[in-house]
Parts: sequence; structure tokens; C-alpha cells
Amino acid sequence: MTDRVGARLAQQSGLATPVVVAVMAVVSLLAAGGALAALGASDGATEDRRAKRALAAAEAGVQEAAYRLAALRPDKTKCLGAGGTAVTPVAGECATPVTGSVAADTTFAYHATPALPTGAACADLPTLASDPTSTDHCVTSTGTVTGIKRRLQARVRVTRTTIFGVIGLLGLDGVNIENSGKVWSDVGSNGLVRGGNSTEIYGDVMVPSTAPDPTISGSTPDIVEMPAPWALAQTDFAPASNNNAALPAALGTAWNAGSREAVLSGKSYTLPAGTYLMCELWIDQSVDIHLSGASSTSPVRIFVDSPDRPGSICAAGRGRVCMDNSIKFNRPGNAAALEIYVYGSQAHCQAGRPGMPFQASSYRTDAPVVLNNSVDFNGTIYAPTSAVRLNNSIKMDGGIAARSIYLENSVDFLNPDSVKVKPPAVGPVRRLSWVECRSRPTSAADPESGCA
Repeated sequence: MTDRVGARLAQQSGLATPVVVAVMAVVSLLAAGGALAALGASDGATEDRRAKRALAAAEAGVQEAAYRLAALRPDKTKCLGAGGTAVTPVAGECATPVTGSVAADTTFAYHATPALPTGAACADLPTLASDPTSTDHCVTSTGTVTGIKRRLQARVRVTRTTIFGVIGLLGLDGVNIENSGKVWSDVGSNGLVRGGNSTEIYGDVMVPSTAPDPTISGSTPDIVEMPAPWALAQTDFAPASNNNAALPAALGTAWNAGSREAVLSGKSYTLPAGTYLMCELWIDQSVDIHLSGASSTSPVRIFVDSPDRPGSICAAGRGRVCMDNSIKFNRPGNAAALEIYVYGSQAHCQAGRPGMPFQASSYRTDAPVVLNNSVDFNGTIYAPTSAVRLNNSIKMDGGIAARSIYLENSVDFLNPDSVKVKPPAVGPVRRLSWVECRSRPTSAADPESGCA
């Protein structure tokens, strides 16, 4: 029995080496597979990081192009070249890209088109409401990191002029000119433009097709159909800085710094160039206001806030610009050197102030912005949510853009060249849309292709 068991063990001992070798081979293959998988995962992670960096580089190109368009405003018929120069298109295309880098191995290259025509597609937006003060451009940017490319396209809007460079008198809901009004300006509205009793308009009446037919008694201005309704953006009433600290010296006790109210009466004042934040501008009885050091590029800007605005610190009943009885404001003076912005309010000038009633007239004064009784004013008024009324022997050089406008009883209004050609303040470009494209154009002759 013992001999038979020993013989079987001797026979089996020869199998150990092949089994061990086979097991070791399997283990080696598994280890090699794991190593390959680890290497593959590492390569994939590296490629993913490069792709993300390339996308960031493409975004950097879009940002640079947008900044240069907004800050330098190159000719709108040309491509954006290196350093913000204007470059003539070749065969209708911006053939040469503007290049830059964000790291040693990370670069971008972008094309920024001339102003897009109406209906032109860019970044998935084929049509947009027209904006006569701005131009739209298509920016296509490619980011590259060690051979990996990502590509973006953005539609951006660049402000070219102020609204008063397009039109001098704009009332979104309507413009009413009554009793011997004379207007040397284009007039626009989405509502009715009415001129009654010997109205004279020496300019075009610019209205969309949806507006009522203008009715003008006294003159026959040309009617120009606008491609889209007029629109006015609300003003930012939180500027980064202001010059209110200069008002005590300029206005004396007429300025209340706590309530931000300027109540001027019966004397002359001088306002230096700067930006002022107010809750009320009340000017009554023989006031003469001059500007010091102001120009079209360094104006006096007055922002009149309202308690109706969320976040406002203004008291109830404020938010008005009221001028009454023999007022001269920047007259004579450059109309482009004075800008007044009004948020709009439920308060009206006719409510008066304590001890200072607003003089009654045969024309209404129930508006937050009223120039009443022999006011001479050179400047612009921007009040997109407010009614603006000019009553009784008013002479104004400048521009008005408001919810509605009333010129009643011997009002002379002029939109002067200084206001028409005034450049807009430099501001951020508006990005209207953004889309990622294929990594390379689908047509070598069209840098914007492959982004639909």
C-alpha cells in the first residue's frame, strides 16, 4: 500500500513546475494589462487637460477681440486686425487671423468680422432686432495646445454712437408738439407723432410700420419707416464712482448730501465736470447754472434716482427734475457737455416742494421731468421710463429720449451737431450668443464655417 502511494506522488511531482509557470504567466499578463490601462488612463487625462486648456485659450481670444472692438471701435466695414487696427476684407472674408498666446504651449487665433448685415447668422443667432446705435460682429476663435484644437464663436454688439447721434427727439409711446412748436431734429416714436397748430418739423419723422400714421399740422416732414420698433435701455444708477463731494462747494446750502437733493433758487451756480448722483434736482425762479471744465468727452453727468428703483436710497416723492420760471442751464454752452439721466418716478413736478409750489400753467406739469416757463437749456435728457414735458417759451439745444414727450406752447428744439457726433462712453461689449464649433473650419475659405 505504501509503495503504491509513493509511486503516485512521484508521478504528480512532475506537474508542479508547469502549473507554477502557467500561473505566473497569467499574473504577468494581468499586470501588463493593468499597466497598459493605467498608461491609457494617464494619456486620456493628459489629453482632456489639453483640450480644456485649448478651450480656455479660445475663450481668451474671444475676450481679447471683444475688448478691442469695444475700446477701439475700428471701422465697421473692416475686419479687426492685430492691435485693434482695421483691416480690409479679402474676397469678403477676414483672411488673416489675429494671434496671441496665454502660455508657452498655448495659443489662440481669432477672426473678427466687419459689422454683420441684417439677418446674417453668427453663433446660432440668424436674426436680431436692429439697434441703430450699435453694430454686431462675429468673433471666431481657435485655441491650440500641443496640436489639440478647440474652437468658439460669439456674436458681440459694439456701441458706435449715443442715441442722440441717431435721433434728437425720441418718445417711445408718443411725441406731441402743440401750438407753434419748432423742431430742428429728426423725431421718432413707436406711437403717434402729432404736431398741432402751426408745428414746424425740420427733419424726418422716423417710425416703425406698426406705428400710427403721424399727423402734422403746419409742415410736411418726410416719414421714414424704421426696420424695427425703437427701444431704450435703462441706465445703470450705480456708477463705480461719483463727484458728489464737490457739490457743497459748488451749490452751498442748496445741496443736501444726506437726502441727495439739490434745490436751487434765485442765484447763479457753477458745476464742475463730473458725475453726480441725486434724488432730486429742483430749480426755481431765475437760476443761472454754468459748467466748468466740461466738454463732450468730459461732461457734467447728473443721475437722478428714484424710490421706485429697487435698492434706491431716495425718499418717497423724490426722483424728479423740475425747472420753473426763467432758468438758464448751460446756456450758452456746448449741449454735449451736459447729460441728465432720470430713472422715472410716480412723483410729479406739479406736487411742488414745501414752500416752493410749481407754478401752474395752462399745460400739464404732471410728469417727473418738466421744463416750465422760459427755460433755456443746453444738454441731453435720457429718461426711458418717464414722461418729459416742455411748456411755455422753452429753448432747448440737445436731445431727449423718454417714454413720452410733450412740447407745448412756443417750444424751440434743436439737435445740434455737437450732440450728433458725440462718441459714446467706453463700456463693456455685449455678448449676445456663444457656441462651440468644430475644431477646424469646414471651408478653408470661410473662417466662420463649421459653427452652425
